[in-house]
Amino acid sequence: MKEILKNNRNLVIVYLAIGLFNAFLANYKAGYFQKIVDGLTDQTITIYGILFYGTILVVDYGINYLDEYPAAKLENEMWLQR
Repeated sequence: MKEILKNNRNLVIVYLAIGLFNAFLANYKAGYFQKIVDGLTDQTITIYGILFYGTILVVDYGINYLDEYPAAKLENEMWLQR
């Protein structure tokens, strides 16, 4: 296990960084969704708020997609080393 982590140090760092960014984005997305809902009820929502929320969703789904590469690569490395 240590050998795999040593050989794939950059991949592990990228995997951890993406995981932290995903956690931050998930919390931010939930908070911003609440602002969108509040803007709908108060009738103070703007098109820019909706576009910004859409951008947050696209980035979130893109990062989740990219997160699978290092996870699969590390999993396959562990499987092949057995």
